[in-house]
Amino acid sequence: MVNTVTLNCARLADRELAHTYLAGSLSLPAWYGRNLDALYDCLTDIGPCALVLEDADSLRRAGGYGSRILDAIDDAARANPALTVEYRPAPMATLFSLDGANYDPRWPAVIRPSVRAIILRGDEIALVHSLKYDYYKFPGGGVEPGEDRIAALVREVREEAALAVLSESVRPYGMVLRTEKGAGERVFIQDNYYYLCRTAPEALAQDLDGYEAEEGFTPETVAPQTAIAANRRPDHGPKSPLMILREARVLEKLIADGYLPADGN
Repeated sequence: MVNTVTLNCARLADRELAHTYLAGSLSLPAWYGRNLDALYDCLTDIGPCALVLEDADSLRRAGGYGSRILDAIDDAARANPALTVEYRPAPMATLFSLDGANYDPRWPAVIRPSVRAIILRGDEIALVHSLKYDYYKFPGGGVEPGEDRIAALVREVREEAALAVLSESVRPYGMVLRTEKGAGERVFIQDNYYYLCRTAPEALAQDLDGYEAEEGFTPETVAPQTAIAANRRPDHGPKSPLMILREARVLEKLIADGYLPADGN
């Protein structure tokens, strides 16, 4: 069975974090030496694997260490018939990056890409409200290994917001890169893909995970200023401040781009 791994080449520009990202994404062995020779050695030994490299052109144009990583991957693919490489354009523009700078970049990584739905309703927006910790989030969640992003979006919105996404309405909006300390001595690396979409008028039933139910995840349609004000407040219990800030900043970007009104009226 071929293992398909998609890499966001924007993650390969920084030398230390690039190797953390590669080791986590490709499940490289513990002896991985975090250098180009070690990367080549691991990739020439890897089993059936299809690498999908997104936005490699930008990395090539920037030159530097990231371009050398791409060279090492290409060299390994030529030497290993079990390794294939496909180049694809970036699925969407990067809106901004958030880095907690609270980790050692040499720690092992947890790679958790996610999808988020932007559901506009006139001058308001459909969000999920954590009643326990009083923050708002865009409906969505993690993409499972091998899962298509749009399929993940449809699934997550149905589970969290009890809404059926109309697949033909989905349009890319932008991506947010989040990096911070995870549980224990691990680096949490998350690429968040935001999509504009519409939903069917009928409400479904939520299907929440344990922690989501415990937090009291509740679908609400609110003015963006309501959610921004809540998320900009400092205390949300044990939740990641970077995650909550991310949602506020995306809402602010939607206002700046004219998708939502600036005055809340």
